[in-house]
Amino acid sequence: MKIPLVRPSPPQLSRAVMELHALEQSGIFSNYGPVNTRFEEEMLERFFGGEGACTTVCNATIGLMLAIKEAVKEAVGEQPAGKFALMPCFTFAATAHAALWCGLTPLLCDVDPANWAADPAAEAERLARYAGKIAVVMPYATFGFPIDLEHYTKLAAQLGVPVVVAINRFESDTQAEHDLISATVREKFGVEAVVCDHWAHGGRGAEELARQVVALVDHGAAHFRPLYDDAMPLHDKVRTIATQIYGAADIAADSGIRRQFQQLEEAGYGALPVCMAKTPYSFSADPDLLGAPSGHVAPIRELLLRAGAGFVVVLLGDILTMPGLPRTPAAEQIRVSGGRIVGLS
Repeated sequence: MKIPLVRPSPPQLSRAVMELHALEQSGIFSNYGPVNTRFEEEMLERFFGGEGACTTVCNATIGLMLAIKEAVKEAVGEQPAGKFALMPCFTFAATAHAALWCGLTPLLCDVDPANWAADPAAEAERLARYAGKIAVVMPYATFGFPIDLEHYTKLAAQLGVPVVVAINRFESDTQAEHDLISATVREKFGVEAVVCDHWAHGGRGAEELARQVVALVDHGAAHFRPLYDDAMPLHDKVRTIATQIYGAADIAADSGIRRQFQQLEEAGYGALPVCMAKTPYSFSADPDLLGAPSGHVAPIRELLLRAGAGFVVVLLGDILTMPGLPRTPAAEQIRVSGGRIVGLS
């Protein structure tokens, strides 16, 4: 479904310096404070001819909260209890705060160490495991790395989740680069890219992003659908993820792996979701085949049952999984004593 968007046109608040100063001097920032209420009325009249509504927020986090709240209302109604907001574990704390304020539970997925964005395999596992319970998806990119827009566009089409594109501005960026990204996402994906510099200006630097999210919410709602059913055999779940998310032509499993699939099914674990573990450098299992290639074959090296966590781990290619952490992390023993750091060894 093509979702119409409204390009935001924020007012130039630099023209209202005296009013903003009076608001700061009053010390009353509640939406129902007398100075703030008068300021809202004046801004509505000055910039919008008195039509509509004007609400002041102190930063973009509150704007994000309002946008999520409206999106959740459209997607799941007034009762968001039990619903999740999917986000990478490396993001702003305010992102999780915004989700909590809206009645959602932050659902974290692992990040790709190559670019610090959400790991596609971990994201796919969460989307499959919590099918029907995810109200919003909130991707994040930083350190100059881009979000794979084609990947998220496919997810939007397959899973019914709309896409918002944000460009994290760096001082070394050029206007030509921003224009190229904006033109690409507009032509290929039908959405507007928003340039953000909240790293330098705080919430003020993400105001336009908040307005863009509101515009998206106003013109469509998420209709999430899972990638596969719980009843699907484990082998078919893996093939579905590989072909529909990773762009593979097929999966490869030797007789030992096929026997593992059968044993897990017979032991009653067939309804579990699968978690794919593979190289973070490619959608294939080959770290030298960078990006999002298509037509490759995903080789299954091993299956690992994680019954306590409630999923089956599928290792693709030559991948080393991270070891588990001890019950008491070493960080709890690190302290400062007499001006010296102790507990590092």
